[in-house]
Amino acid sequence: MAAPVSKKVLDRDYVLEKVQADGQTLVYQQIENSFTQPNGPVAQKMLDWAIDCTRDSEGDLLELYCGNGNFSLALAKNFRRVLATELAKPSVQSAQYNIAANNIDNVQIIRMSAEEFTQAINGEREFRRLQDQGVTLSDYQCNTIFVDPPARAWMMKPAKWCKATIAFCIFHVIRKPWSRICNASAKPTALVVVLCLINSRSPTIPKQGCG
Repeated sequence: MAAPVSKKVLDRDYVLEKVQADGQTLVYQQIENSFTQPNGPVAQKMLDWAIDCTRDSEGDLLELYCGNGNFSLALAKNFRRVLATELAKPSVQSAQYNIAANNIDNVQIIRMSAEEFTQAINGEREFRRLQDQGVTLSDYQCNTIFVDPPARAWMMKPAKWCKATIAFCIFHVIRKPWSRICNASAKPTALVVVLCLINSRSPTIPKQGCG
């Protein structure tokens, strides 16, 4: 029988990081043992690239699996509103912290998987957590989706919904079969933009990327 996992925090289990993105300074809470981008210069380049791709956008942005809001907060200025989903509780809490720390008022974080979000927006299932947060999905006009598809989470239902609905897709792909993801997820008339990075998370290994 495995021993229970425990953690003792002497002061705090996070650091605060400042990132420059398109001339603005963003503050991010990075929690220990949570998904993040440890390479500051690469993070800045990715944010600049995503902001540039979405200038003059119309409607709202949907980000699936937003983590601590890294992209959602940086892209918020390019959209009317941002709806972002995340499954891990520490990341959701960190995203809420980052929204407040950066005084951003048009980003809404909901704790959902891509599968659950698809069920909710298709009217297949009701979620009390949406009601508790006062979120009405029909109020959003998500013309743009940003997603770094987790291998097991980007299942057929979310991909099928995206293919039928979204007009502009941005995929942040790291060492994944991006051509297969894009073909399965984007409708024929959609504009698909892909950022592909290799070894982007290592603070020391040289990076290769294209977008």
